Amino acid sequence: MIIASIRIVVTPEKRHDVLRTLRPILGPTKVRGGCKECRFYEDIEDLNTLLLVQGWESQTALESYIRSEEYRKVLAAMDLAVEKPEVTFHTVTRTAGMEFIKTVRK
Repeated sequence: MIIASIRIVVTPEKRHDVLRTLRPILGPTKVRGGCKECRFYEDIEDLNTLLLVQGWESQTALESYIRSEEYRKVLAAMDLAVEKPEVTFHTVTRTAGMEFIKTVRK
């Protein structure tokens, strides 16, 4: 699995534009082949810092998405940032949950 995240810092005046650009792509992205999750967050300490997080089942699915029209909208939102957007792609080979906490705390 690949976790893609984009952190965008905007001015208060541009915040609404970014929200209006990214909210409509959430639904279509979630049902796109290979998408495991797609979430959009705002920082509770700084409402002008926004975070788009997506999980992709393969490199092929992610690359197909990056070439899509939906991703063109992500790029447009990134253009509204007042700081250079932080873009990261993490390859995940193992995922654990509560069982990990229980094992460590024994």
